[in-house]
Amino acid sequence: MDINNMKIINWNANGIQNKMNELEEMLNRLRIDLCLITETKLVKNKSIGSGVAILVNKKFGGTENIIDVLGLKKIIIIEALALKLHNTIFIGAYKPPKPEIDINEI
Repeated sequence: MDINNMKIINWNANGIQNKMNELEEMLNRLRIDLCLITETKLVKNKSIGSGVAILVNKKFGGTENIIDVLGLKKIIIIEALALKLHNTIFIGAYKPPKPEIDINEI
């Protein structure tokens, strides 16, 4: 599959559990191939924020990458998930409003 012609969106769900039908309808209607989702709120632990997810059309395959390779794992304030498709890395990342982060840490 050609990733140069992928349809990609970023969606701030503000809680995904009660929006699964809306998400599925949007992905199908717009024929989205890759969806980066922030604020999934699937985990109730406030110390890790709101959660991120990446959905990819199964026709593309893909493997989850370890964020540590990209140097983001050391910044515990930012939640991130990476997916590698055909030598391209897609990163879904979310930084909650608090606590503040020093731009030099990035």
